[in-house]
Amino acid sequence: VALEDIQNALEHFMMTMMGKDTKPFEGTALRKDGSRLSIIVYPNIIACNDQIIGTRGFIVNVTEQKKAEKELFESEERLSLAIKAASLGIWEWDIRKKESIWNDQMFKTYGIPEENPIRYKKWVKTVVPEDFPKVKAAFHRVIANKINDFVEFHIIRPDGSIRCVQAGIGVITDENDQVSRLVGIHIDITNRSQYEKDREKLISELQEAISKIKQLSGLLP
Repeated sequence: VALEDIQNALEHFMMTMMGKDTKPFEGTALRKDGSRLSIIVYPNIIACNDQIIGTRGFIVNVTEQKKAEKELFESEERLSLAIKAASLGIWEWDIRKKESIWNDQMFKTYGIPEENPIRYKKWVKTVVPEDFPKVKAAFHRVIANKINDFVEFHIIRPDGSIRCVQAGIGVITDENDQVSRLVGIHIDITNRSQYEKDREKLISELQEAISKIKQLSGLLP
């Protein structure tokens, strides 16, 4: 047993011998080559004439599981940091219940107080009416074909401001391979959309200026 686990192992062994604790014990074991193993010990008592005369049990090597759990935790931690850094809204919609679960960034984007779950009808009211048909069509397309897709639309915040968002949509199927939930992301691209509009306006103005310069070029030396 690894040095840092010896005390706990002894205490657990004594509790088992006293019949007070037969719960699994988790710790670290050392192999002869110096490598370490994550183990779980499942003890039980051996009794004779109501007297405890020993213990029996088995040990499970969970090193690979622990390694996988650690890697999964680190991966989820990195993903969480990436989501926060990119200000990504994450949502999941239960088709049968017609309600969604949002992360905190979704509420920030929509400008509404955090309140999970979000009813479908409440979300619909936030979408600019002219954009709702294409959003609905995207949802139906994703569900019918079990694919991932993107859709861009505008939402109205409670303060009356309008934001442009891009939503990525994916499906989760049940045991019968039927779509039971939709999951996805929201990215607020309002500033980018405004930049593109300004860029198009600037290009138009430059083209007009170039045209005028050409007309005046004959007046220049």
